[in-house]
Amino acid sequence: MKTDMENLNDLEYDFRKRYAAELQKMTDRRLADERIQVNQQAMRTPERRGETIKREEIARETVRRVQTKWR
Repeated sequence: MKTDMENLNDLEYDFRKRYAAELQKMTDRRLADERIQVNQQAMRTPERRGETIKREEIARETVRRVQTKWR
């Protein structure tokens, strides 16, 4: 049986994985719009884990796109 912390880690991992896949499908313009929306939501509800995860995943996707453009 999993502990509550393990369940939270699994949920977070699944969320990150699904959100990262969603971001990869977005155009550059849509990704920029998503970043703006997430930042605005984070200002309204600071310290919410979901917005923090979204910010991190958007940053990773942006870096991934820049790296693939330079290859």
